[in-house]
Amino acid sequence: MIRKLLLVDDDPEIHFFLRSVLQTPWISIRSVHTGKQAFSEFREMEYDLIITDISMPELSGIDLIKEIDKSRYRTPPIVILSSVNDARMIMECLSNGVSDYIIKPAEPERIRKTVYDL
Repeated sequence: MIRKLLLVDDDPEIHFFLRSVLQTPWISIRSVHTGKQAFSEFREMEYDLIITDISMPELSGIDLIKEIDKSRYRTPPIVILSSVNDARMIMECLSNGVSDYIIKPAEPERIRKTVYDL
């Protein structure tokens, strides 16, 4: 079964990095660059996992999570991949239902393990 992953980050290098780390025949990755685009995409397609940054234009990762939670759609596991290394922010994300919080730069094996375990 192919797992559908939604990748949300405003940095094109992160998209390239994650695609290279997660490229397998059983993972399909859809990339968007803003939280607003991600929420629109989320409403159109059912995803098995969302990986999002926190700091993005238009709609932050935290606000994206809150919008997803308020929606009538099924909420997939959400992983934060961010350079924000703040204990309060991490706790806020985890208390809002985030499955994991990975701090950039992240080791490829850490990302693979998180994605495969969810």
